[in-house]
Amino acid sequence: MKKKSIFIICFIVSIGLFYYPSIAKGYPCEVILFDTNKDTYYVDESIIINAEWNLDTNSSYEEYFIQIQIYNASYDLLWKSSEYTQTGINSDVWIVDIQDLNLTLKNNTNSLYVIFYLYLSQEGMPADIFLETIEIITIKRNISCELIGFKDYLNFGEVLHFKARFYNTSLNNNSFLTNHIISLKIISKNFVFYKKNYTTNSSGIIEIFVSSYSNLTIGLNLIIFTALSNQFFKELYFEFELLIQSPTLEDPNSKNPKNIENSLQLELISLISIISLLVVISLIIYYNNTKRRVRHKNLSEITFKY
Repeated sequence: MKKKSIFIICFIVSIGLFYYPSIAKGYPCEVILFDTNKDTYYVDESIIINAEWNLDTNSSYEEYFIQIQIYNASYDLLWKSSEYTQTGINSDVWIVDIQDLNLTLKNNTNSLYVIFYLYLSQEGMPADIFLETIEIITIKRNISCELIGFKDYLNFGEVLHFKARFYNTSLNNNSFLTNHIISLKIISKNFVFYKKNYTTNSSGIIEIFVSSYSNLTIGLNLIIFTALSNQFFKELYFEFELLIQSPTLEDPNSKNPKNIENSLQLELISLISIISLLVVISLIIYYNNTKRRVRHKNLSEITFKY
């Protein structure tokens, strides 16, 4: 456990302890034991504080008591125990839920200070003394992502179908991230083609079905999962690349019956277009030749009459 002497000095100066030299000489309390069960906590855990102390039975101070307090990095008081005035050797254990400390939790980590506090009063002059200080760190949990059945390329027209499993990786053994909102975006050329929110099931899984006709584009597509933040988890995103191939390109699935059928359809459409064009050209040529013959005949008749 790390003691923050600078933190103590700042507090002592702020309360003006040096203005009471008679009080600062010899405290009526001896700290025998003061610790926490660990120095790093996840924000959904509890801090366990142990303390043992000896409060002087023959003190000349008019009033004094001890108390356990917790401060944030801005020196705001977040929590305090009861006041203990019983003299002699005493001990106690406190369990403090971090989520009850009203932390903002905007940052992924926060520093807290657990204080062994002594209050003294002599001749009407009070003093606040921090006998011991323990610094602890609170952190948000991490998330990891695993893709199941994902292919990094598809032919245009195929359906993108795969599963994504999310884990809570902050524990010694990974556990499934259940009932957590996951946002999916598919982006290509800085344009969002698909966006939807999913909720993980009891196995931490979401299942994806996306049509490449309406929600993907030929070329490189970026699949981006964002694990939306709550008060316990970091907001993380996971990015994967997907290549959508043109149906005219050769690829490992070119012999697929569906792809062959699509290719034949395209060839048939092209053939019909060519035939139609030839028919139109033939009709135009025939019409022009017929018109030219009619005009020649009319010209001959006119010449003969005159």
